[in-house]
Amino acid sequence: AIQRPRLRWTRILSISIFWLALSFHWAALGIIILPSQVFKIAGNADKGVALAFVLVPGAFVSLFANPLFGMLSDRTHGRLAAWGRRRPYILIGTRHAGQRGRARLDGGSARYSFIGNCLCAGAIL
Repeated sequence: AIQRPRLRWTRILSISIFWLALSFHWAALGIIILPSQVFKIAGNADKGVALAFVLVPGAFVSLFANPLFGMLSDRTHGRLAAWGRRRPYILIGTRHAGQRGRARLDGGSARYSFIGNCLCAGAIL
């Protein structure tokens, strides 16, 4: 049997807080913020089509980005691997997701929401 290192309770707590924040982020975006922004941009008549225009490409990007970055993190060696194989990608992805999320919300048009959503979905691992 392989001996795995025991995780301290502080590490488990920090991982749990990270996942809670990440889940809260995506739930708030998907349920509250994006539909209200799309309604402001497209109006009541076309809000369904406009919301699909914003959400579907982001989901498509994440369909390919998640396995790609998983493969890259599995093959990470050297100085980056000193922090753990996945931790550098999680830190970089979280930083970029925050920046791209602002682009999604600050833009006043569906085009900026579309681009921001695709980049944000690609940044999350």
